[in-house]
Amino acid sequence: MKESDQEWQRCKEDITFGWKSTEKTSTGPKPSDFIKVPFKEALNLVATRQVYVSKGIAYVQLSKLTTIAQAHFRARLAQELSKASKFLPMIMKDQRIYKQLMGLSNHNAIDFNLFEPKAPTGDDKIRLSDLDFYSRKQMPPCMKTLYTALKNQHHLKHYGRLQLGLFLKGVGLTLDESMRFWK
Repeated sequence: MKESDQEWQRCKEDITFGWKSTEKTSTGPKPSDFIKVPFKEALNLVATRQVYVSKGIAYVQLSKLTTIAQAHFRARLAQELSKASKFLPMIMKDQRIYKQLMGLSNHNAIDFNLFEPKAPTGDDKIRLSDLDFYSRKQMPPCMKTLYTALKNQHHLKHYGRLQLGLFLKGVGLTLDESMRFWK
């Protein structure tokens, strides 16, 4: 913004209310310390009341511009990852990439295994052999994460084991199958 901007002159007190200077010698905010962006671009800052909004324009301090850049980056990354996920089966055919992704899978609770486990038969009871199927299709996200981490890392902390054990008991895994599972 420029000092001669009519908007700056009209809204100077409102825009600079609560403004904290980063320079000790600064006498006050200057128009060059702010940038005008569309309201939708600064929603995180608007939510925390760190900007002045007038007629669909948010007046953002230059020091707060990184927040807007981070929001753009996250949105773009999510968009590109969703596009890339469509090509995952084709990418997994390359053995070099497959080994890298499986290495990632072993260190995180991410499951890159694309092969579907067998569907369980019509019994009412859940069996140990059906856990892979149920973990992909019907477990709540918290238990799916614990189960996947246990399968990949072969280790869970005490409370994670406790929670997963109680969950498996609750869904109907028998004591014998539970003992085989934990071995």
